[in-house]
Formats: sequence, C-alpha cells, structure tokens
Amino acid sequence: MSYSFKNKKSVFVLLFISILYFGMAGIAQAQFVSASSDMAISNLRFSSTDPRAELIWTDEWYGTVTAHAHDTDSGSADDFDELLGNDGFIDAQADTDHVYSEADYGVINGDFVAIDPSGAIGATTHSDLLLTEKHKQADGFAFADFDNFFAIFGGNPGDLVEVTFELDYVGQLTGIADELGFFEIDLGALLSIDDLAGNVVMDDFIFDTHAGTNTSFHQDYIGTLTVTAELMYEEEYWLFAAADSEVNGYTVPEPNILLLFASGLGFIGLRRSLANTL
Repeated sequence: MSYSFKNKKSVFVLLFISILYFGMAGIAQAQFVSASSDMAISNLRFSSTDPRAELIWTDEWYGTVTAHAHDTDSGSADDFDELLGNDGFIDAQADTDHVYSEADYGVINGDFVAIDPSGAIGATTHSDLLLTEKHKQADGFAFADFDNFFAIFGGNPGDLVEVTFELDYVGQLTGIADELGFFEIDLGALLSIDDLAGNVVMDDFIFDTHAGTNTSFHQDYIGTLTVTAELMYEEEYWLFAAADSEVNGYTVPEPNILLLFASGLGFIGLRRSLANTL
C-alpha cells in the first residue's frame, strides 16, 4: 500500500494564484492568504537484536479520521469516521467556501503489519485555505491515528529484549500572505509505545509550525520516526501512531474576526500540549 497527497496539486494552484495577486499589487491593494499542510505516515517496520524475537499483534487495528473546516463566510464543516478491523479504508472530508480538509486511513492484512510485506498500514492528512478578500478568517485541520496491542514472543517470559519500530513520514507546509494577510501552518506525526498502565515506554515525533504576514514559506519534510525500547517477553504493550495537519489565516481582521481566530489558536495550543505530554 502506498500513500500520496491527493491534493498536492493544490499547493501549485495556490502559488500560481499568489503570483497573479502580488503581480497586481502595484495596480490595486490586495488581500491574500493561502496556506497548505500535509502529513503522511506509512511503512511500519519491526526489528530486534534477538533473532528469536517474534512480534504478535494481540488485537485488531483501530483507526480514526477527523476533518474540520471553518471560515467566516460559510461557517463550519466537520467529518469523522472510525474503523476496527484488519482490512479496510476510511476517509473524512470537510469543505467550506475557503477551506478543505481531508484525512484517510487504511490497513491491509493487519495481522502481518510490520511482520510480512503482505501487511500494510498508513494514514494521510491534508488541509488548505485560500482568502482573497479583506475581513475574512479561516481555519482547518485534519487528524488520523491508528493503534493496536502487541507482545513479543520467542524468549523466556519476563526477560528483556530490545526491539525497534520505525514509521516513515512525508509532509509539507506552504504559506503565503501579503501585507494585509496572516497565516499559521502546522504539521505533526507521532509514534509511541505505552505499557498497559498508560505509561509511555518510548516515543518519537515531529512537529513544526510557521506563521507570518507579508511573506511566503515552503518546506518539505521526509524522515523516519524510530522507537527503540527494552520490553519484556510475553508482556502486552500498546502501539499508537498519528498524523496531523493544521492551517489558519485571516485578512485585515476586525475585532469579531480576531475573536474567531483566537478560538482556533486555542484549539491548536491544546493539541500541542497533548503532543508535548506524549
């Protein structure tokens, strides 16, 4: 199973529109903000320093997808879906006049994920917005996660064994704003192993955010989240992975627009606190 950005071309569309707007700046005053965020996680892998170590998933995979879009012209749109099972695909989409968000998750042959090439799992998130008039505000986010319980067999029960999980990620952030606009863009990905008491054994994550006015920004993100830990043979643990994309923007805000935008930032702050805790 391979995952690609379904809306990657939207980044180039936004860039093209921005050239038109900024090219006309000397003729008429513009109000322009475009923002885009993507994150994809896939290719979960397992290895161990002990050749006897065998990974066994002890439950079915559970995944969720959430999409949110909001702007001052059309209000809010939200979508959510969940899947419990070792085969399947789910998708959540939220669309307003100025924002589009989408998250998807899929799993094939879940019993063999990270064990055999016949098993695969992954998720993608995407959000973008475009504002071309003054006194506008918009925000959106897409979130996807999946988890399962597992145990390591092959050694004596209770003995320690070093294991490693790896998860690839690919993402991008793009933001463009003229002197009358402002954007904030965020992305994140997380891989975590917890014990059944809820304690984090080990985790790895990426998080980045950029904001600005009268500026442009673009960056691609490619890498691997790696979690290495000493676990006990035949002890059950919990694996969790997540992807997140968020966009916010406004043009020449009036007081009521600032209040709406502040509420969006508060939600982002809450999610950042959770990520830092993990």
